[in-house]
Amino acid sequence: MMNDSVYVFNSSGSYLGINAATDAQGDVSFDLADGDYKFRADYFGYQFWSNDYTVPGTLSDVLTITHQDVTVTVNQVYGVDKVFEQFFLVFKIRPYSKH
Repeated sequence: MMNDSVYVFNSSGSYLGINAATDAQGDVSFDLADGDYKFRADYFGYQFWSNDYTVPGTLSDVLTITHQDVTVTVNQVYGVDKVFEQFFLVFKIRPYSKH
């Protein structure tokens, strides 16, 4: 999860005009005044929201973006013998884990 945008909002949900991109480890840092905040990470076109955090009470946390297994069914394959007309592709997408 590199170069994904993370945005800072106040606890009421108003965007504060603060954002940054994640680094190679998926980390991002902000210099924030004491207060209540929430964060939004944009990942593959989807928005993921954090819980509300109080600074300085919480100075770090992990926003876990869970994935699901996806099954794709191919109904027709063009240019291939009819024996192969229908088959299944299963994509396994593992959740991001920080090491």
